[in-house]
Amino acid sequence: MRAPDVNVAELCRDAGISRKTSYKWLKRFREAGWEGLDKNMSTRPQGSSLKVSGETVVRVLKLRSAHPGWGPKKLRVVVGRGFSDDDTPSERTVAGILQRACEVRSRRRPPRLDGFRAEHAPNPVVDAPNELSTVDSKARFMRQLP
Repeated sequence: MRAPDVNVAELCRDAGISRKTSYKWLKRFREAGWEGLDKNMSTRPQGSSLKVSGETVVRVLKLRSAHPGWGPKKLRVVVGRGFSDDDTPSERTVAGILQRACEVRSRRRPPRLDGFRAEHAPNPVVDAPNELSTVDSKARFMRQLP
């Protein structure tokens, strides 16, 4: 019910509202008329993506106990084989199930390389050119040198 020559952006600037809000109100008006504009609509989500059946939780935890090395990505694929695409839990949902069940393992930290720190910088005495040469290496095999 808009006039064809009306500029929505200009009307929004005049009214002090965003275009997104104006399109939301126009949609409500088209769907429910003046009554749709009159009542406050709930913005609460209709469902919860974290709600899963108890059967799904048990399946995830049984698979995890049988295969402790599997993470949420692999578990989601295997658990999803028994469900339709709409009912398959997301990877994040599977991760949440594991976290609530305290089945999350911490990652291994890389080994510390304490032996490579120099106590002080060397101060060699050089009397002639090409008497001193240096090598800079970050390879781990250096740890084995005497």
